[in-house]
Amino acid sequence: FKEAIKDLDKAIELNPEDFGAWKFRGISKYFLDQEQEAIKDLDKAIELNPEDSSSWKFRGLCKRYLEKFKEAIKDLDKAIELNPEDSDIWYTRGRSKYWLNKYKEAIKDFDKAIELDPEDSNNWEKRGYAYLKNLKYELAENDYKKAYEIDEDKINFNHNIGELFYEKKDYYNAIRHYLEALKIDPKKFGIYADMSFAKLELGDYENALNDLKKSEKLFKKNNDKEFFSIFRNENLKKVLRIYELNNDLEKVEEILEFLNKNNK
Repeated sequence: FKEAIKDLDKAIELNPEDFGAWKFRGISKYFLDQEQEAIKDLDKAIELNPEDSSSWKFRGLCKRYLEKFKEAIKDLDKAIELNPEDSDIWYTRGRSKYWLNKYKEAIKDFDKAIELDPEDSNNWEKRGYAYLKNLKYELAENDYKKAYEIDEDKINFNHNIGELFYEKKDYYNAIRHYLEALKIDPKKFGIYADMSFAKLELGDYENALNDLKKSEKLFKKNNDKEFFSIFRNENLKKVLRIYELNNDLEKVEEILEFLNKNNK
């Protein structure tokens, strides 16, 4: 993508009205995790050609990753208006609605994504997440099974079922499934984080901290972002609680500074 951007820089320099160059440079920047810069290019692409659905789609994706979910949905609404047969747009809008806790609306978008592309395991898995948050446990499990059936190499069924038991407040069974999940994917930091939350609920604070430390160590091997940035507020409060209960005041202060910086 970096080499492509160099070529697109030149194309824009030669013809600043080239809609395609602005669009593809924006998309390239999106894939390099340069969402803010990507949005600027996609703004220009949309200005030059407001009828292109993919420009709206990728600008919506950028905004989703920046957690600007309401803005993302507006862009994705327009993308769907222009191209209602693109399952990925429905999927992405469903994900945005999920993070706004609009689980019933998210399910409807995932329904449409599945209708358009029933062989994409992500559609089934993410609808399962939405069912889980809507307390539809049996429907969630069915979707997890279908996702695993489609792509057993990608979908970690035991991790999903562990989350289901966690939501049911059956923490022992949640941990049992997280441990099975780790046999398949021992380097997945999210499993350790989820297991730490289950142990927190059981009052096993020391082991909750150990799992959280393993999660952070695995995360930092492949990521430049701050570890705390991966957690939504609800889960970040659990992380904070684990460190408080283990008297790790340095980490507590680090989290509070992170929260203060991101709430400004």
